[in-house]
This record gives sequence, structure tokens and C-alpha cells, in this order.
Amino acid sequence: MHPSRLNVPYRVFCEPGAALVNLSAFYAQMQDVRFDLCTVLIAPGEVDVKVRLWSWAACDLYLNDVRVTSIASPNYKPIQFTDVCLHLKTGQNLLY
Repeated sequence: MHPSRLNVPYRVFCEPGAALVNLSAFYAQMQDVRFDLCTVLIAPGEVDVKVRLWSWAACDLYLNDVRVTSIASPNYKPIQFTDVCLHLKTGQNLLY
């Protein structure tokens, strides 16, 4: 397996029934936490899907190598969100 762009190996994070990714590492002491996430969305045909990205962190969201939205600044409370419409092509779509 190739290392991530952060130069660390990828690892699978999957809890049964999980809908959120929780890589909390700063409960006791604030620190810089960097991680990459990706998944493949499979569409039976071209479709537009409305989604909401929730994050306390600053982040960028890419679909098929095109940045579709971002949250520019981290903010612990309240949690931030941004709405975006994803245009999925037929077949596999890389969400990163």
C-alpha cells in the first residue's frame, strides 16, 4: 500500500454502524491533527446529490480531483457546516 500524502500509511477506520469519523487527539492538550479521508461513491447514473459537511476542523472536500467546498478556519464550538451539491458521474466517484 502506498503512503498517504502525509507520508504515513493509510489505515482503515470503520466501526460497525458508524456514521462519523472520530479521530479526536486533543482532549487533554490542543494540538495540530492532520489526516486524510477518502471513499468511493458508486452511482448507477449521473445524479446530483445534496450533502452537508460538518467539521470542527479546517478542511477541503474534493470530488474526482476537483475541490467542491471547504471550511476555511477551525472552530471547536459551535461545529461548522457547509452545504454542497455533488455531481456524481456514472460509476465510481472518488470523494476525498
